[in-house]
Amino acid sequence: MRHAFVTVLCAGGLQALGGAPGHAAQDAAVAASTVAAEPRVRLLREYKDSVKVDGRDETRYVRLYFDYTAGTTRQTVQDAKGLLLEDKVIAGQPRPTEEEFAEAIAIVRADRILGGMLARVKAVPDGGFILEEGEGKACGPRTRCLHVFWLSPDRVGLVRWTIADLVSQTVAYRAYHPPEENPTGGEVGR
Repeated sequence: MRHAFVTVLCAGGLQALGGAPGHAAQDAAVAASTVAAEPRVRLLREYKDSVKVDGRDETRYVRLYFDYTAGTTRQTVQDAKGLLLEDKVIAGQPRPTEEEFAEAIAIVRADRILGGMLARVKAVPDGGFILEEGEGKACGPRTRCLHVFWLSPDRVGLVRWTIADLVSQTVAYRAYHPPEENPTGGEVGR
């Protein structure tokens, strides 16, 4: 019932903000789909920690989550009784899980251009680490991009270096080439 109320309120709010009257049904549908969409969040890690409080050891339970809807990493901390002590967005991205790497492989295999080629040569996936780029890049802020190397069946040669974005569920780079470490060609410090 709460969702229906929010949907009506959002649709009315859009009209009040100057939305064209002819688009009220479309605005309501967009608002309804936005309200109905649940955030996609995955628990990445959890561990127990011990901290000193007033000279005595206390247990803390730390959990790291990635929110694919917002493109952010969250950390929660609870005490031994389950009381939430901290819930905050943190900078950086934790190491990917095996589940995430399997998802990245599936995204690349499902790509209409790469999927068939990789299957024909029987390429073997490897990699699974994060690529973080600056604003305006395919793997910029609010993405979760994983490297997927496609190796020959004997794992000797590199067939293709791809990057999959778990936030957008797309292949960010079909043929990734890392930026040159020394783009000016000058000498590195002596």
